[in-house]
Amino acid sequence: MTSASSAFTLTSDSGAAEARHKPPPLMSLPATVRHFLAFVLPAVLAAAAPSGPLLLDAARAGDAIVAVGEDGLVLRRAEPDAEWERLSSGAGSTLTGVSFATGETGWAVGHDGVVLQTTDGGQTWTAVPDAGKATASYLDVQALSERHVIAIGGFGAYLETRDGGQRWRSRRIIDEKVHLNRISRDTHGTLYIAADRGVLLRSTNDGRRWERLASVDGHAFHDVLPLKNDTLLAFGPQGRVYRSTDRGDTWSRVETRTDALILTGIELDDGTVVLAGQPQLCLVSRDGGESFTATRHAVPAIAKLLIRHDRELLSFGDGGVHALSVP
Repeated sequence: MTSASSAFTLTSDSGAAEARHKPPPLMSLPATVRHFLAFVLPAVLAAAAPSGPLLLDAARAGDAIVAVGEDGLVLRRAEPDAEWERLSSGAGSTLTGVSFATGETGWAVGHDGVVLQTTDGGQTWTAVPDAGKATASYLDVQALSERHVIAIGGFGAYLETRDGGQRWRSRRIIDEKVHLNRISRDTHGTLYIAADRGVLLRSTNDGRRWERLASVDGHAFHDVLPLKNDTLLAFGPQGRVYRSTDRGDTWSRVETRTDALILTGIELDDGTVVLAGQPQLCLVSRDGGESFTATRHAVPAIAKLLIRHDRELLSFGDGGVHALSVP
């Protein structure tokens, strides 16, 4: 394990500066965006000292990486270490989730019912008309295939297509109008949804039926991270991390010794797990999530992590794009 005083190494990411600008003050954002920040990225983001745009999700599209964020922003890097290119999505609303079924076909979602599709790896985007309600705030999207896509969001919003976006179905998968924050999939194809009020959902049949897992906490869960050997980590605010070794049937609390906000996580090839969210702080585990050590870095709040190289991560969040070397 790393020591509590250890630190991530911060390096500049090639071309990121060209896409940077200072985000507007929190209260100058549209009401829907302020509402999103209130229940997904708490006020800790506003307290950070951002040096770039607000990015809320990122995904790989073949060799390319595509990130999305405020005001319909799309950043794309065609290949490792290339320049970041700022692209127009055609949407003015904040984009909150992006997912690719192949290197070419992907989807992005956001506020005001925005659903976008790309068929060229994120270079151009087309709005999907009448996909969802204009009042919906979609928070994440999972492209299970080129034809099957699921979007989730605030107040229980759930939107699905099984024919590549020609027809969309909106339905309720839970009685309470809780915010469905993130959707993930493990190596078996099992889907998980992390939600508010301690709600965790699981589907073993591609979303046809969802079951509510035993509630382990009354607080929000921001994501479920599938690890190797059928292990899951569910996490959220106040340093809360829960671990399951039976694909979500039972959960146990993991001691983190921090009250940090945790929004995202990733597992490296060697099994190292990194959780992030709070500005300038990550949690690192080298025992499959059984224990964590806090480690410092110089990056503002982080909404998404991707692997860049063997021991280097790319972070996306309140300060744009940064590279972090894992100790």
